[in-house]
Amino acid sequence: MLHETITSHSSFPPAYLPTGPAQVRARHPQTLLRLARAAAPTAYAAIEEALPLATLGAVEAAIPSAWVPIELDVEVMEAVARRLGAITAASLVEARQREEMGSALFHGFVQSVLRVSGASPAVLMKQLPAGWKQLFRDCGWIEIIEVASAEGRVMFRDLPRACIASDAWMAALPVGLGMLYEIIGMKGSVECRTRNVTERSAMVRFRWHRG
Repeated sequence: MLHETITSHSSFPPAYLPTGPAQVRARHPQTLLRLARAAAPTAYAAIEEALPLATLGAVEAAIPSAWVPIELDVEVMEAVARRLGAITAASLVEARQREEMGSALFHGFVQSVLRVSGASPAVLMKQLPAGWKQLFRDCGWIEIIEVASAEGRVMFRDLPRACIASDAWMAALPVGLGMLYEIIGMKGSVECRTRNVTERSAMVRFRWHRG
């Protein structure tokens, strides 16, 4: 069986250090709120009420491509999950990721994957660090631990404390990553295997199959 293994392939130099506060593109929380409003209009008021006025105001006022504090994204994710439940929240995260993959923001990332002949999940995984930087800034880095014929593992390191401490945000991470299989027309799963709040790291495993 063909088996390619990459061990401890860092996407950033070992000396990587954040240069500023952890941030996310404003479109990330904005899109989730818009999708939540469309999917559950009667419950949306409760989501707004669960958010601090300053958070809601900052998210709504920003242009989609602007960088906003990652804490805003965490607060929005927690409010949606708390008011709509885990299953509905996951479906909204899937819809958000699908929409973002078709946006100009991720055009370069998608084309980098598709231009490779015989694009596969292994190719996709190797592009994850580039995709992460399109959406997040100073939110840690991705280390590719292993890529094999039908599975792979990556380590998210130095995640912001607000993210790693949030059950809702961490639950959304593998859900969003799982939608990347659609780029190459394959089926697969993603799960967070380990989560270390103290070290601010998380091990994520990808498994895939054709058809």
